Amino acid sequence: MSKFRILHLSDTHFRLKYKRQLEKMGIDYFPPHVLETFLKTMQFQGFDMVVITGDLVHEGDAADYKAFQKLINQYIPKSLPIYYALGNHDRRDHFYKGMKGLETPRNQEAPRREWLYDYVIDHDDYRFIFLDNFEPESRTAQISDEQGEWLKTQLERAQQDRVIIFMHHPLDILIQEGLPYTEVSDLTRAILQDSKLLGIFAGHVHMNRSTMIGTTPLWTAPSIYCGFHPADQEMYYTNHLGFNVITLDGQRIDVFSDIITPTKKYYRPIK
Repeated sequence: MSKFRILHLSDTHFRLKYKRQLEKMGIDYFPPHVLETFLKTMQFQGFDMVVITGDLVHEGDAADYKAFQKLINQYIPKSLPIYYALGNHDRRDHFYKGMKGLETPRNQEAPRREWLYDYVIDHDDYRFIFLDNFEPESRTAQISDEQGEWLKTQLERAQQDRVIIFMHHPLDILIQEGLPYTEVSDLTRAILQDSKLLGIFAGHVHMNRSTMIGTTPLWTAPSIYCGFHPADQEMYYTNHLGFNVITLDGQRIDVFSDIITPTKKYYRPIK
């Protein structure tokens, strides 16, 4: 079996125009320019897949999603598959219209909630499950029992004995203490310890973190929009941007986190 390499990006927060968002954060660079420079200079040879785990666009409209997709497709080779999860700053109706050309969300993999972007991709020896774990109506991160049952079905149907989950909100990792964790029932936590499940990958926290969900490892990727970093009992916006390289080798997973701005600069505290 050959190794399978995944470029894991997250939290690109793309916008054609940010209004006063960057000013409020104190950021002195334009994130889409950073993203384009990264895509221009990244060596994509040797990768088998690109995954972006949510907050693709920062509360933008269909035109933002269309421009984001155009930028991604301009630099990533057409032979390299690209898959997306959606985050809390993604507006699902605009995502479907701008990147899928659909006025009404349609998702054959998850007919129970048409706006959910849950789907499954099989690549050779691996099954990749993409889970939409944000509840727009309540503005919380959660995996409902209904969604957990769907997940259980996808695990049971897997012909492979190696399954990876990608989603935006991590479990049991917070940006700051005091914020709510992703809501997951005991039933779903039991499902997440299925023997076929090798690991879970997420974003949202704008930094590289890892934990264990029972017997299943979970990793987060840095952001390519802005970093979050604790200092002086505060959480600060920083220019520490990065990505993860995931290497799958049978049952083994290697995760390498790379930083594209090695000189860290602190901006304003996150409020």
